[in-house]
Amino acid sequence: MPRCACVGASPSLPCVHFTFLYVYAVSLLFHFFFLFLLLATSISLKGKKWETSPSPFPLFFIARAEISKEMRFAPLPPRLAGRSFHAQHRTPIIPQLPLGDTPPESTTGVLVGYLLHRHPVVKHTLHPLETEMSFLLEREHQRYCRHEASESATHFMGQRGLSIDIMNRTDPQETKSNFFGLDLYQDAMRVVLRRYKPEKRVTPHDLWNPAELGEGGPPSRHSIHRKLDDYLYLIVQEAANGKWTVPQTLLKSRETLRMGVARAMAQHNSEALDSYVWSNAPQATVLNTVENTRLFIYAATYLMGRPKFSEFEPVLKDHAWVTRHEMLQYKQDFHSTDLLEALLDISADSTFEG
Repeated sequence: MPRCACVGASPSLPCVHFTFLYVYAVSLLFHFFFLFLLLATSISLKGKKWETSPSPFPLFFIARAEISKEMRFAPLPPRLAGRSFHAQHRTPIIPQLPLGDTPPESTTGVLVGYLLHRHPVVKHTLHPLETEMSFLLEREHQRYCRHEASESATHFMGQRGLSIDIMNRTDPQETKSNFFGLDLYQDAMRVVLRRYKPEKRVTPHDLWNPAELGEGGPPSRHSIHRKLDDYLYLIVQEAANGKWTVPQTLLKSRETLRMGVARAMAQHNSEALDSYVWSNAPQATVLNTVENTRLFIYAATYLMGRPKFSEFEPVLKDHAWVTRHEMLQYKQDFHSTDLLEALLDISADSTFEG
């Protein structure tokens, strides 16, 4: 291979000048090829004849502009209830329709009700004085108390020849065998188990005298502190017709179902009841052909407080906290059979029964 005349060039490498010339020639070739494409694509189709387009732009840009123009002047599709579908975290959100885009109102009355249920109680709630005292002691302990070294977990484990492994480098079985096998721990567990007394699952409100029942109907079940190991559901008896149903209200104009149930719970209970509604969608729908009404039932979880039954509308005659199986005792005086079946279906979802 001949030596390059460039200064500092290696005899084993080609000349740098020849490399630059090669790159320049390739770039010129690409430029000529691009110009040829511009001339070749500057032909527009009109009918079945090929003619030279007076525009210097290629056909690609011309076609794109024509498509944009056609899309701009094309008639838009009709609006679907004035709303469009949006996506958030790949979940479609279907907004509720405004009143102006909905069909004319029908003669069917829309009612919104809620089924309030209480979860099983594992342990009785502490007395308010006990709760307040525990909070007070905790605050005092955090603010003013000086923790001694003997009260720390490190000192407790150090007395037994162990250390707290923050990095989790000790086998849990080894810690269990070294600690839980100690005589001191076993003695403490015996004392705790000896002093432990399980809470009673039967309260005085679960007991009733059959002789006190007037016409053989179900007993009074006004207390929520009963059936601690089961779910309780609130049903009310209307004073107008004496039928058992769920708390409900009439849906107002320009009001969604979720807004209606929130308004009903606020008017009935004010701030005396704290509850949680499961979903924005109703759990069941019941159609009453006699009164020409449709009832949408929501499920709400009881947290704390007490409903104000004196402020319920319509006016109530009685109320009861019943289990799923006790609902069947009110079947004769229930508002409708379809409503009772809907409540049984909703309550079956929480008790995992068929």
